[in-house]
Amino acid sequence: MKTLTLWKSANEPGNLDQFFDNLFGQNFSPAYFGRGKPAQGKGDWSPAIDLSETDDVFEVTVEVAGIPEDQVKLTITDNVLAIKGERPETATSESTYLRQERRFGQFQRAISLPPNLQTDQARASFSNGLLTVVIPKAEAVKPKEIEIQVS
Repeated sequence: MKTLTLWKSANEPGNLDQFFDNLFGQNFSPAYFGRGKPAQGKGDWSPAIDLSETDDVFEVTVEVAGIPEDQVKLTITDNVLAIKGERPETATSESTYLRQERRFGQFQRAISLPPNLQTDQARASFSNGLLTVVIPKAEAVKPKEIEIQVS
């Protein structure tokens, strides 16, 4: 008689560890820490972003630490903000990584913007490893306060 196993142990190769490798594109599973797996810092990646808004503006903040300002390009087309860039690799020819979790290479993010933004008035700033894009809202989007007349 054969035993049916619904979930294999995370310590067995090719199971949960492989799932996390495929999901994140590198070895994030706790089972890999300290195993001396080869460095895997190159390749496509996506920087972390925060989206926020106030009554007046829509704001996108992108984590781009270690990326020169001239390596980041922004475009807005058909209400989609595209962020493209490249983080150059910092390795020297003398070093051999035992573990590499920071990602290098090209990246690209596309963010669908809400309707009724004044995209022609968008502005961007770059400070302390953060790229901030601020786009004002059109008057029609801002909440309006209506005064009640008392007779």
